[in-house]
Amino acid sequence: MRFRHVLDDILGRRSSVVLLRFLVRTRGEHSGRDLARLVGLDHKTCHAALRSLTAQGVVDSRRLGTALAYRLRDRHPVVQDILQPAFAKEEDLAERFVCEAAKLART
Repeated sequence: MRFRHVLDDILGRRSSVVLLRFLVRTRGEHSGRDLARLVGLDHKTCHAALRSLTAQGVVDSRRLGTALAYRLRDRHPVVQDILQPAFAKEEDLAERFVCEAAKLART
């Protein structure tokens, strides 16, 4: 893992962002096939992104029968300090826009 411009590698693909968003929100462990289905990615694209995220250290994998199971590495500093807060703020963004629009409409 690089220590400078680390987000270039972690967030460099849309598929990685989609997977990270899902894993941050659900906190579960899923097979690659399940993740691909749940987030709407092609199986090969999903596995490539998961391999990259695992290599970066933000996702853990373990053998589960014949499949690999993936989960977010909650204690990773990038996950704790950047990804979790960013996705939480992203989730609240639409509500904030609606509130701001309502304020503007009243004035």
